[in-house]
Amino acid sequence: MLRLMLTDDMWSRVKPALYKCGVYEKKRLRIIIEGILWRMRIGSPWRDLPTEFGPWKTIYNQFNRWSHRGILERLFFILRGELDKEWHFMDASIVKAHQHSIGVKGSSPQKQGIGKTAGGNTTKIHMLCDSHGNPIDFDITQGQVHDVKQAEYLIRRSDADYIVADKGYDSDKLRAKIKKKNLLRSFPQRPLRKGPTRGSTKRSTNSDT
Repeated sequence: MLRLMLTDDMWSRVKPALYKCGVYEKKRLRIIIEGILWRMRIGSPWRDLPTEFGPWKTIYNQFNRWSHRGILERLFFILRGELDKEWHFMDASIVKAHQHSIGVKGSSPQKQGIGKTAGGNTTKIHMLCDSHGNPIDFDITQGQVHDVKQAEYLIRRSDADYIVADKGYDSDKLRAKIKKKNLLRSFPQRPLRKGPTRGSTKRSTNSDT
């Protein structure tokens, strides 16, 4: 028996959000969404979708159309709900890409956000969240892209009073950009950072406030 993700309460929120994105009621809409979510959760090839969801190619084609039209991205912003605007947190996480994830006709690994690292083909997800862990915005890059390089993109999407990150974002240039936007920031220093420091050279969790 398949373990589905959408409860009736969840679907009551997703369905009107889909309408706002131009996706209207049609036969098996909910099960198509469930099929997409199942595949995203499991990470299997599309061809391995359980037959209970219907023809795998139907679900794949629908996912592809929605992706190219930006519907899934708009759905994300509608469903994320009310956000806390006092504290925002940013971080990045590396995800190992499947061995068959590259080689799509007409596309390059760079466009797919897949890069070569010591661990193989990897993707990096850069995420901005509020203090409740609700996602605000995100970006996807190749796995070898440094956190600091995508931080400016996330900061532009933040309207919080404070922005918090780990020592991977310890950069004088980045701190200056955050200060220019009038955000208060809290980044620990890298233990062996070069250039001016804020007091002690020891590892610190003091904020810049």
